[in-house]
Amino acid sequence: MPVTQPSVTDRIRAATWFAEHGFGVFSVWSATPQGACRCPKGRDCDNAGKHPITPRGFHDATTDAGQITKLLSAGSEPNYGLVCP
Repeated sequence: MPVTQPSVTDRIRAATWFAEHGFGVFSVWSATPQGACRCPKGRDCDNAGKHPITPRGFHDATTDAGQITKLLSAGSEPNYGLVCP
């Protein structure tokens, strides 16, 4: 069976659920279907799809639903990381 990626709406819904339960949410680079990181390093990235987008990483986490929607709606198709409450 082919693996399908969650839609932007699904990622936003999940991230806001976590935020409603006290988790901080921050944006993380995702990988292309071919495994290259979507960050500026692309295929040369050592941590494809697993590192924060912002320089401050998890320190930029938020529980604000509007901010989460804005972060995860970016054209770079970001994923998200969580900071435990």
